[in-house]
Amino acid sequence: MNHTKSFTIFLFQLLTLTTLAQGTQLDSLKAALPALKDDTVKANMLNKLAEILWKTEPAEAIAYATEAKYISEDLNYLRGLGASYQTIGLGYFVQGNYLECLKNFDRSLEYYETLGEPTSLNRSLNTHGTIYSMLGEYTKSVQLYHRGLSIAEDTRDFEMIGSFLLNLGKVYSTQHARQDSANYYFKKALYTGETRGDMDLIGLSIINLGEMFYKRDAYDSALHYFDKSLSVISANVDFSISLDYLGRIYAEKGDYQTAIQYHRDALDMARAQNSSIQLLQILLSVATTYYKQGTPRMAIDYYDQAKSLAEKLGSNSILSDAYEGLATSYAILSDFELAYIYSSRQSQLLKANNKIESDHAAYLISLYKSLEKEKEAEIDILEQQSIIEQLKGKRQRILNITTVSIGFLLLLIAAGLLHRFIYIRKTNGKIRLQKSEIEAQRDLLIKQKKDITDSINYAQRIQEALLPSRHYIEDLLSEYFIIYRPRDIVSGDFYWIKELGNHQVFIGADCTGHGVPGGFMSMLGVTLLNDLICPENLERPNEILGQLRQKIKEMLTQKGRIEEQKDGMDMAIAILNKSTRQLRYAGANHPLYLIRNNGVTDNGLLASYLSIQNNNYSLFEIKGDNQPIGVHWEENGFQTHVIELKEQDVFYIFSDGIIDQYGGEHRKRFKTINFKKLLLSIQMEPMESQKKRIEETFVSWKGNHEQIDDVCVIGVRI
Repeated sequence: MNHTKSFTIFLFQLLTLTTLAQGTQLDSLKAALPALKDDTVKANMLNKLAEILWKTEPAEAIAYATEAKYISEDLNYLRGLGASYQTIGLGYFVQGNYLECLKNFDRSLEYYETLGEPTSLNRSLNTHGTIYSMLGEYTKSVQLYHRGLSIAEDTRDFEMIGSFLLNLGKVYSTQHARQDSANYYFKKALYTGETRGDMDLIGLSIINLGEMFYKRDAYDSALHYFDKSLSVISANVDFSISLDYLGRIYAEKGDYQTAIQYHRDALDMARAQNSSIQLLQILLSVATTYYKQGTPRMAIDYYDQAKSLAEKLGSNSILSDAYEGLATSYAILSDFELAYIYSSRQSQLLKANNKIESDHAAYLISLYKSLEKEKEAEIDILEQQSIIEQLKGKRQRILNITTVSIGFLLLLIAAGLLHRFIYIRKTNGKIRLQKSEIEAQRDLLIKQKKDITDSINYAQRIQEALLPSRHYIEDLLSEYFIIYRPRDIVSGDFYWIKELGNHQVFIGADCTGHGVPGGFMSMLGVTLLNDLICPENLERPNEILGQLRQKIKEMLTQKGRIEEQKDGMDMAIAILNKSTRQLRYAGANHPLYLIRNNGVTDNGLLASYLSIQNNNYSLFEIKGDNQPIGVHWEENGFQTHVIELKEQDVFYIFSDGIIDQYGGEHRKRFKTINFKKLLLSIQMEPMESQKKRIEETFVSWKGNHEQIDDVCVIGVRI
């Protein structure tokens, strides 16, 4: 079960823009209210009360804002009307009534547009765009965000610039094909925060990057960003979202004890900040973690808390998730009566939600149709006015022209026929000329395509010549395999294997891009490694990575500016001492997998690296550093890991081509966990058979889908 909402961080960013109020302020406003007469001061105070309450008491907030709306209507107070409709919309949003939310936001935007005040208009555009994003109306939300961003840049409103950049990134991150755009806007927001010294904007940018990696199942990268956000965001901002995501990540990794501790910290933070919406999400996360852990009674406790709070707030979407969790948890406990009750409640709620969604869709359709009708009406009026003017002059012109036109008619016909004859003859000549030009261009394109293909094929031969030959590797190793499947003719992945004295060096690398650009980077990498690796640094693979990073940055003139290309490569380097069987490993965004027979003892030296195991074998994952070979926003030194290998141990280094491949029945990523299980399942087979099994699995999983990335896997048995 997975109750993660795609708009969790949308909510968080919306909440961080809302003023935090203390209980004393709320009490003082309520106490002062009865003494006020119905004027703009009272309207503003009612709207202030509604602004404080919409997150925790949406029904009460709607009541206060509605009263402010009536007063503002009587006074024709536009600013009060804009604020009233916006807060009413936020109240309905918390209750899950997105149709009423959208209607009120539309009215709010109309009033703020009439006022023309940049700050108020931008905040309305931001919240308006956020609601459209949550409802899946991405095109509309992007239009609103870009409009607001333009206004914010003109007025140098850096707070709103950061918010619009984050929200644009968030919209694009929900679309698989637009991940590069999402990354661009998140990094631009991060750069804006760094240049302005805005730690909260920096923190929010890092959180969004973390969520982007989380959704791609890149949990180590996500863990890095969410952990980093905790040290950046100020105490004024509710960072329970980061704590909750850290809990989810550890739950995905199977470390439920750590996950639950992070969830509880997130609950404490959300309760302290009185953030009911975020509290709902976290309660579901805790319940889901307990469910995955196999403790359904604890899961029921938290699902029940989420249910109660969702009922209080009127949040039907969260309530539906809570019902589902309760139904499945009671089913695990064989309490099928309660399971049936909650399943029925969810079914009834889903029917009601579908009706609301249908009403929302109908509202959007009617909104678009009304806009079209307004445009058509304007066009009809203009056409009618034009026709009237034309008719007035037409009557007189007809009288004047009729007598003259008959006399010229025969002359015009004759001239027309002559002109037509000349035109046809010229056109035929042009067609013949164009045909010959097109045929020449076609032949040229065919030749150019052949020249380009020949050049790429020649580049492939150069690339293959730079890689170690099969005969060379077979002289060094008895049991090994290499899987090398470029996505295009040339590859952005490469491998580098060499024996220097008593040491054997194994490198697997994944360069930025694939095809020709990736091929250029791979050839650059091979050339630099040939120069860098020597007997003097075989004990320090981390220094080899550091030197390679410096050389790449120098050759690509990378300075770390946000607008420059972030070309580089991910890499794993393993150096084996043949005499001692000691393996030294360092990695840049790439791990090393070691598989060992469970009957072999190592005094617990590898216990901290254990990932998964079966009855016969254990897989240990030695992780590299979370940074590439190339410019990076936070560069640190690389680490060397030392492993004492045993006979029949097998280690693997690889790119992410297999893991990221889409396929299967539901076109999903193959994922890391499935790759680990595959490697464990084939350990009893010779290395050449392992290669065949991995390739067959990859081809079967890919099916008719295109290969999305280069593939490189190296396996070596000791």
